[in-house]
Amino acid sequence: METGFGGFLSIRTSTIPKDFPTWLLQNFDLASNTLKLSDNRILEITEEDVHATLASPMASTCEPKNEYTKLLEQWRTRWNLGIIRTPKVGKMVEQILHRGDHGEEFKRDYRLHIISTCIIGSMNGNCFFIILKSLVDVNQIANYDWCAFLLKCLNDTFRGKRCKDRWFPTAIHWTTDAVEQRNKDGKEFPGEYGRGKKLTE
Repeated sequence: METGFGGFLSIRTSTIPKDFPTWLLQNFDLASNTLKLSDNRILEITEEDVHATLASPMASTCEPKNEYTKLLEQWRTRWNLGIIRTPKVGKMVEQILHRGDHGEEFKRDYRLHIISTCIIGSMNGNCFFIILKSLVDVNQIANYDWCAFLLKCLNDTFRGKRCKDRWFPTAIHWTTDAVEQRNKDGKEFPGEYGRGKKLTE
């Protein structure tokens, strides 16, 4: 496809094993972007791996920050939604096929569905409409680094579940109670204490 996501059309499954998310949480190492396999081998996950697996675009341009208020309003009107609502991903395919359209609207809906099902899932099953910020100009979709975006989403998910808040400079929060608590927190994930990349943002 022109947007660079034709590889997803090769997927022939609508579900994943129920125990896979748990396995992923237990075996993914956030500090090094690696997976620990059953035979204790370590597999590094890179942008090139994402590209080879899903054929997602891998370019030098990161996810853009475009003004999308007008586009969001038009998109919600097209889906017959209210001001703060978003369609359920489980019903999107039926609606997309029923419309049978093409062009910019189809490219956006297709990409939104892929993002919401294969990259950023949600407990409530809602479409991740915020990605419309990156879909204002559909001719630029294939030029963005979606492989890096996927890895960022994976890392952000793990940070939200497993990482503690950091401060700068870190020494301003060094107290006896804080150090003891940090030591206790570090023991929750053996082998990970003191590891990780320096955050610059």
